[in-house]
Amino acid sequence: MVTLKGILVHLLQNHEFDVSEKDDILLGQKEGQLVILGFADECTREYIDGFRDKVKTMGGTMIVASMKRPEPAIYDYAENHSVTIWDSQDIEKEIGSIIFDHVNSGGSSSLRFGEIIRAEIIDGRHSESGSFINIDDIGYDESVIIQAPKLHLDDVKEISQKTVKGFKYELELVPHFLFEYLAIYSGKGNIEKKFNGLLLVNAYTGIVTTGTGVPNLIDTIDIPHIKIEPKIDLDEATRVATSKVIEVNTEFDDVVIEKEHTVITEKTEFKPAEEDITMNLKGMIHVPVWCVEGTNGVMIINAATGKVVSEEYYSKKS
Repeated sequence: MVTLKGILVHLLQNHEFDVSEKDDILLGQKEGQLVILGFADECTREYIDGFRDKVKTMGGTMIVASMKRPEPAIYDYAENHSVTIWDSQDIEKEIGSIIFDHVNSGGSSSLRFGEIIRAEIIDGRHSESGSFINIDDIGYDESVIIQAPKLHLDDVKEISQKTVKGFKYELELVPHFLFEYLAIYSGKGNIEKKFNGLLLVNAYTGIVTTGTGVPNLIDTIDIPHIKIEPKIDLDEATRVATSKVIEVNTEFDDVVIEKEHTVITEKTEFKPAEEDITMNLKGMIHVPVWCVEGTNGVMIINAATGKVVSEEYYSKKS
């Protein structure tokens, strides 16, 4: 299993830093630049203080990486001590950026993507053990690739008995288009913005969800299930995915305009245009969803995340 330290080493090496380690701290050096990178299960004031004591004579850029998102006050404390915090979202974005660099270079990057991908960063935890499919091996064909379920029938029965008093349980595999995206555009102050990540388009309903990491993917499942067929095609999926990227990366700013001795403040919108966005289809995956009927109603649970979802996420044909 890949560790957080291993991921950080690969990230530094991908940016052509020479990496060494001293006292559980990574040092990245390149052309006179020095990056000092600490890593911890949880970033606390105590860790920041200890980290700074170790490196205060080195100079360079100080970063602390942690897969658990710290409390807001910790970010302020770190900033006041010239320390940058990388949480799980920052690391995932960096991995996403590297994936795109890898794709755009025709796969010539020296980074070992298989090892990074199998780290399976989801909700700040490593994935459960098992044999998973690399995201680059999904494809878009007749094969059924499934997001590995975490909730099985016994789990769902226990959950539903406390809520809807379930008596009928069906596991359905809902098709989703999996995209990687990259958006580069001019934001507020003509500063270049760069956003990248993963998103899923429900091929049955068209609902788009942004990814928090690379999903665990398998090609077989030993639970009885029903496979749902797509209702939207790739062109429609790409359109709604692009619209979602524009929506989540839109920002606003107040612009002051002086006109005939009058000062007017207008709210201006900054967002990427369609041509600023690169969409890369990784393939079709199937998300396992438990549909529970009970005496007190219906419950729909995403078996891969354990979260209860709305009926809009999945609803049967009438």
